[in-house]
Amino acid sequence: MTKVAARAATMMETVLFGDEKSNDMFSLLAERDVWKDTKSLSTLDDVYRVCVMEVSLDYCQRLADPAGTKIVDDLLASDLSSEELMKASENVEALIMEEIGKKEPYCAILDNCIMSGMQDAACRPKSCPFNNELACRLLNSCMDPLIKREYAEVLNLDIDALESSA
Repeated sequence: MTKVAARAATMMETVLFGDEKSNDMFSLLAERDVWKDTKSLSTLDDVYRVCVMEVSLDYCQRLADPAGTKIVDDLLASDLSSEELMKASENVEALIMEEIGKKEPYCAILDNCIMSGMQDAACRPKSCPFNNELACRLLNSCMDPLIKREYAEVLNLDIDALESSA
């Protein structure tokens, strides 16, 4: 519980007090060519990549929840028959992705990108792909020592050794 609270506080501080000129994590990942082997889990760059992808997924999920609720509410409020509602419900996921894509196009493709190992060039932007500047700033929390250590531990890596060899 303490670790979760510390992580949340660190991430919030990065958003609230981070420097607008701080690193663009997607630029850093592109410069270090971390996309060439997305299965690698042995370097500091791998720690950054895993963190950025997880934080990106979390951000996108926060968009998906209200979008999904809106789509379902709109369908239920419509004058569709039960049969039409059943038919429309088969397309709910696509409708949600379309709604998300209006706000954050990268979020609409992120799940597929991760499942394909980030193979498509659109999955590996050279700069932060989010329209929301605060989302880009949130990714900078991956540079925080506490967050790096946490991800390294999960990946069974020695962060001190990784940083001394970087």
